[in-house]
Amino acid sequence: MHNIITKLIDDKHERWPDLLGTVALVYNATVHTATGYSPHELFYSFAPSCPLDAMVSAPASDAVSNADEFILQTFERLKEATAFVREFTSKNMQENEVQL
Repeated sequence: MHNIITKLIDDKHERWPDLLGTVALVYNATVHTATGYSPHELFYSFAPSCPLDAMVSAPASDAVSNADEFILQTFERLKEATAFVREFTSKNMQENEVQL
């Protein structure tokens, strides 16, 4: 986050508090290489959207017809994300052990 703020403020160092909301949004919406998901998606179980998505015709997820269907879809997405993160973390731990 420090690097993003540093690049945005240029020489106007007093602007940094005004940028925190934007920087947090960008950080939380960005897919991280360590997990393959954005922090927003891991926390809320769906990818974030913004007005730009409508302007560029970004594909939207299918709407659900009832709360039960939403819960089932959310559960499946979180289960997939959890499995991916665990597998990725396990591989990284094994690689780190080999390097030691």
